[in-house]
Amino acid sequence: MAKRKFQRREWAVLVIGLFMIVVIGSKPIGRFMREKENSASLVIKAQRNLQLAQDLRLTIESDRSGQEALFSVISQRSPSFDLYNFTSKCLKDLKLYARATVKSAGGPGTRGADAVNLTLSGVSMDELRSFLHQMYSSNNLIVLKQLRSLQPAADGKGLDVQIDFISPKKS
Repeated sequence: MAKRKFQRREWAVLVIGLFMIVVIGSKPIGRFMREKENSASLVIKAQRNLQLAQDLRLTIESDRSGQEALFSVISQRSPSFDLYNFTSKCLKDLKLYARATVKSAGGPGTRGADAVNLTLSGVSMDELRSFLHQMYSSNNLIVLKQLRSLQPAADGKGLDVQIDFISPKKS
């Protein structure tokens, strides 16, 4: 068979036809490439969301374990525990009761908890430290909510202190 020579018009149709095939064929390839890039970014977003969810789960688990520790301390406490009476006992043990005013407190932020306002007059730093040590070493889960005032006493002997304590009630 002899080679056939194409005429100019045939060459033009052949080139245009090949060009159209390439153009039409490249559209699905281009769409495929865009979808591939889009799916890759979706995978990266999903991996980030998974990591955030895992971090959140770990945070919640650690919070729950902390709460369980608090609940175990509260459950070991005597059912008759009263923050007012315990504070008074600590003051009497350290011979500070005569220089103290203890008031039961309530109000916002103390729901489900005992609250006490304590005012000490003319106490030394060592007496204050001993009192706080006795309160906290009891394992009764007592929190110093607010140190309202810590200033030199008016007579120049010791410190005047105003402290708010809270302790969760046993449920």
